[in-house]
Amino acid sequence: MDPQAAQSPATARTKKLGRSRCDWREFATVADDSPERVPAAKLYSNVYRIYSNYVHAKYPEIMDLYGGRPGRFYLKGMSWTPKDAENLAAIETFIETASNTFVFMIQGVDMRALIEADSILAKWYRQRFS
Repeated sequence: MDPQAAQSPATARTKKLGRSRCDWREFATVADDSPERVPAAKLYSNVYRIYSNYVHAKYPEIMDLYGGRPGRFYLKGMSWTPKDAENLAAIETFIETASNTFVFMIQGVDMRALIEADSILAKWYRQRFS
């Protein structure tokens, strides 16, 4: 068997550079011309797709599935569990943040006249400052 034929492509490229140890910048320029080169974005995409379906048992969402007295797993969803209060608090925070954002937009663009023209929006806007 021909020893050249048994070499890996990386070994052949290293020998092409004329030394056993090469400068990585030179190696990278030679490797870029390789027909079997796979772009890093494609490799990353493949790894992401493979591991995105993996769920680790230490994820907080998985740990939330267990609770109650006596302890048990909630297999029919998280409704009517202590998690409901936490979810409602998060939703309340989101609503408050959106409301503050709208107030800043109204004040920043000076849209008070437009808001006062609509009775529902005017009532909401006044309640924000009472």
